[in-house]
Amino acid sequence: MLNAVRVWILLSVLLVSTGWILSAFHALDRAGYLAAFTLAGIVLACWRRKIKWPDSISFGQAGHKLRLRFKRTAPRLFLALALMSMVAGALYVSSNVDTNGYRTPRVLHWLGQQRWHWIHTDDDRINIVACGFEWLSAPLILFTRTDRLIFLINIVSYLMLPGLIFSVFTRLQVKPRVAWWWMWFLAAGWCFVFQAGSKLNDSFSAIYALAAVDLALRARQNKQVTDLWLSMLAAALAT
Repeated sequence: MLNAVRVWILLSVLLVSTGWILSAFHALDRAGYLAAFTLAGIVLACWRRKIKWPDSISFGQAGHKLRLRFKRTAPRLFLALALMSMVAGALYVSSNVDTNGYRTPRVLHWLGQQRWHWIHTDDDRINIVACGFEWLSAPLILFTRTDRLIFLINIVSYLMLPGLIFSVFTRLQVKPRVAWWWMWFLAAGWCFVFQAGSKLNDSFSAIYALAAVDLALRARQNKQVTDLWLSMLAAALAT
């Protein structure tokens, strides 16, 4: 789980920083993103030996591990909520005043001008509201020519929520048995479930906030500078 969280933080940083950098060069288009992703792939290949990858397992082992993980009722209920949210996001168009009013429109403005720019409008939110979520959704809209897949950002975040809750609670000296139950109860909160299959951005940053605390506590324990840097990056993404 933690490796997935680390990858998600780095991917988020890549997308946010890429959006701003490409905007500075008026290159917020497919060619710009492809160049940035190619460069990121080269850097990753050069540093692959220093990155801690998850141990490879067979499909049989993975299936057995999943069966054990979802053997009890609580994780099964969470899995059901996640699957229903995923199906809902794939089948139904998410309609929300904030998303349709200024969040998605400003991404379309930026892509149309191939850069971030100040949009002259009576709705000040289109320029002054934080735009981290928009930089994550921009390449999805650009390459798929639709905003229907934006819900995938929330789904990915939602699937990491229980594990992060458990990790943070146990590192704060909560007993593992108690933390195990709370990881499922809190992840089943309507504030998270209702947005897991939507284009809203109110709850997805919870992953960054939890990761910032978890990685900071890990860095304090294992003295790893990498975890400290990732904690600060996660905190920046959460703002």
